[in-house]
Amino acid sequence: MPSTLLAIALLAVAFTQGGVLDPAKLHGEWYHAYELPDGRTYEGYTIYREDGTFSDNSTIFYDGKEIDSIRIEGTWKLEGRQMTYKGKVIGHPSIPGEQPDVTCEITEITDERYSFKSPIDGSIQHETRVK
Repeated sequence: MPSTLLAIALLAVAFTQGGVLDPAKLHGEWYHAYELPDGRTYEGYTIYREDGTFSDNSTIFYDGKEIDSIRIEGTWKLEGRQMTYKGKVIGHPSIPGEQPDVTCEITEITDERYSFKSPIDGSIQHETRVK
């Protein structure tokens, strides 16, 4: 009997974790620092707004040195566990403004952080809420 209850509890957790996520949990400012496959680090802040827009201000580092900065403005939506961004790079001389849509799977959202599968390499990345 205890093993049956444990199995039911684990199944309930699995269904809860696999369900639809509340987009309101993403509203606000988030900090990120991602290691990219080519050795660069992408670090900065993203603000997700209630109206479905976002802004991202980030700095790119290589070997601990700042090599570039980037600002992106756009829209986002969360459907089930799939988040899709449509962004435009603002004022960067070597990156075209309009960017293709980016979709990733959100794996977890709490009040302090959210996690997702990187659309670049499939690794799990995290952003932490700025208080």
